[in-house]
Amino acid sequence: MTTQKILVIEDELITALDIKNTLEYFGYSVPFTFASGEEAIEKIEEICPDLVLMDIMLDGDMDGVQVAEHIQTLYNIPVVYLTAYADDNTLQRAKITGPFGYILKPFEEKELYTIIEIALYKHEMENKLKEREEKYSALVENGNDGIIIIQNFMIKYANPKMLDTINYSFDEANEIPFMNLISPEHTDLLKERYVKRLEEAIKPDYEIDILSKDGKRIPVEINASTIQYKGKPADMVIIRDITERKKATDALMESEKKYRELAENIEEMVYCIDPKTFETTFTNPAVEKIFGYTIEEWYSNLNLWKFTIHSKDREKVLLEYEEMQTNLENGVLEYRIRRKDGTIRWVENHIAWIIDKERNTVSINGIMHDVTERKEAEIALMNAKITAESANKAKSEFLANVSHELRTPLNSIIGFSDFLLHYDEYLLNDKQIRYITNISKSGNHLLSLINDILDLSKIEADKAELQNEKFIVLEILNDVISIVSPLAEKKNICLNTSIEDDDLCINADKIKLKQVIFNLLSNAIKFTPDGGSIMVRVEKSTEYLIIKVKDTGIGISKDYHETIFEPFTQVDSSSSRLHEGNGLGLALVKKIVEMHNGEVLLKSELSEGTTIGFSIPTDL
Repeated sequence: MTTQKILVIEDELITALDIKNTLEYFGYSVPFTFASGEEAIEKIEEICPDLVLMDIMLDGDMDGVQVAEHIQTLYNIPVVYLTAYADDNTLQRAKITGPFGYILKPFEEKELYTIIEIALYKHEMENKLKEREEKYSALVENGNDGIIIIQNFMIKYANPKMLDTINYSFDEANEIPFMNLISPEHTDLLKERYVKRLEEAIKPDYEIDILSKDGKRIPVEINASTIQYKGKPADMVIIRDITERKKATDALMESEKKYRELAENIEEMVYCIDPKTFETTFTNPAVEKIFGYTIEEWYSNLNLWKFTIHSKDREKVLLEYEEMQTNLENGVLEYRIRRKDGTIRWVENHIAWIIDKERNTVSINGIMHDVTERKEAEIALMNAKITAESANKAKSEFLANVSHELRTPLNSIIGFSDFLLHYDEYLLNDKQIRYITNISKSGNHLLSLINDILDLSKIEADKAELQNEKFIVLEILNDVISIVSPLAEKKNICLNTSIEDDDLCINADKIKLKQVIFNLLSNAIKFTPDGGSIMVRVEKSTEYLIIKVKDTGIGISKDYHETIFEPFTQVDSSSSRLHEGNGLGLALVKKIVEMHNGEVLLKSELSEGTTIGFSIPTDL
């Protein structure tokens, strides 16, 4: 325990030493004794004593009362007076300074000790009381809640927050009836609760509306308790402005009402399920439309959900559901149900797992809707696709068979025509040579068409296979260029090539890739006017080979960009009349490129020329 320091101010030296010895005997510390008030004032801040024991009559310009006034003005230090004089005038002056004790000389040692202990204890208690008062004053004066004290229904005190809430000044609020602040519809409630609070224990807090000075209604929460105020019973009322809370609550209620109305009127079934009991905690009226059961029937039977799943889908649905539950993953289940009337419908069930911070499932929420019409349309579409694919396959097989039967006599016709032209030319006149030449050309044209049909039919019937091999791209490009160059020269078309790497090598079907390049170049030459130009570019991008053929021909309208690669498609009737062709060349290009896991490229506008090509992986 810290020894308490006492400062002695006494102008009689012997008395001062005697007091010092007595105090030290009782266990106090007496660091200094001073004969004048001026000396004490100069050193008091440095010494910082717990108590000052001071004679009233001192040498110097200041007596003890004046020194005490100075100490109490600047420092919180208790003062006990020593004096040999007890006249009324001295007592009155001393009382003004609020001393903690008054000792008349001469005194007994025990008397001195008692008065000092009482003074120290009183000062300690006053400090604690002051601290407590400051703390509670700060809470009351600076709190976020309004506080009023009422006696006999009259306001005796209102803190700043309350005054700010009701827009009254302190003087205006003082001594006005509390009922003046209560909205008319709540006055009876307030009186009733006041009486009940006096007679029985009831919940002290409730909500009412109060009125501000300008008549504005303010929703508040009131909490009242009984206290003693200035020695008499009073009510302390804590008033909390809940305007924002009420707004939030009203907004939440409005939002809940809106979404509840939405849930009750939509066609989709909305539901919430307890994950522990699998009991439906909420569903909307759509359950009756989808399942045919009323809400009451659905709530009362926990097994209805499982029971209504179609028997052929039940096992699969329950397994998928258990997997979702294990992983706590949201998902969509699509299955058939049997309605209460026995009809079968398709539903789509969107399931969400609501989990807490500890990843415990607190609810299973979902939305279910009837998708029967969509599923029936999908099934019908699938059946139509299967039928179309079967018909297309049958058509391809038919074309392949017919083409095969036609190719044999055509080869004979072409062969005999060529034989007559090359070996019996001197036996034929000009007219006969012209006719046989036409037979040969027409036969070759028809054979080319049949070969294209056969190739296309094989691809569509999945009978065509790639014969992949590694080869240098420049080799097949040069082969094709040598074949089509005479056609280009005949039309005075400038045919150029550009290749990034002469040694560029790929793994693909060499023959089919050559056919693709040939078809692209043949088309470019066919639709490029005399004196035009064609550029063939070969590029390598990452793992792909890219070949583009750019011409200065008639171009292709954007209206035909989607259909130009379909079999037997011509750009338009006028072009068909001006340029020969069967409409199979680009269809074959697209099919062969796609067999190589590639894609065709097209950029063209009418009268602006065409850039057409493809990209395929360099290594299949």
